[in-house]
Amino acid sequence: MRKKLLSKLNLSAGLKAKNSAAFVAAHKYFDFAISLLPDGTWLSNYNSTKQLYLLALESSYMAIDHQKAQKIF
Repeated sequence: MRKKLLSKLNLSAGLKAKNSAAFVAAHKYFDFAISLLPDGTWLSNYNSTKQLYLLALESSYMAIDHQKAQKIF
């Protein structure tokens, strides 16, 4: 339960950072949010999980971390 809340908080912080063009910070928030997702999240919460991964991919690319972007994609 705490991991889920912490993941949502990092998603929210990542979105705020992204909207402020702070792509390196957004990248870190999204990565941390992904690391907190429970097993089976792709099956139980597909749309939200997909959106989080897409945000992580976009922020990795914008933060010029192309290797990380390639790995996420």
